[in-house]
Amino acid sequence: MPIKIKYLQLITKQLSGQITEKESHKLQKWLSKSPLNQVLFADQEHVWLSFHNKNISA
Repeated sequence: MPIKIKYLQLITKQLSGQITEKESHKLQKWLSKSPLNQVLFADQEHVWLSFHNKNISA
C-alpha cells in the first residue's frame, strides 16, 4: 500500500520543525498503527538527514 501524500507532508513538517501540535498528533497516531509506518518514517528521515547533511558540508 503506497504511503499517502498527507503523511509524507506530515513527515516533512516534523523533520523541518514546522509541524503543529494537531498535525503531530495525527502523525503519531499514524505511526502507532503499523510497524511499516514506522519504517517508512525512518526511511524518510534518513533521506532528509542525508540531504541536509550533504548540503551543509557542500
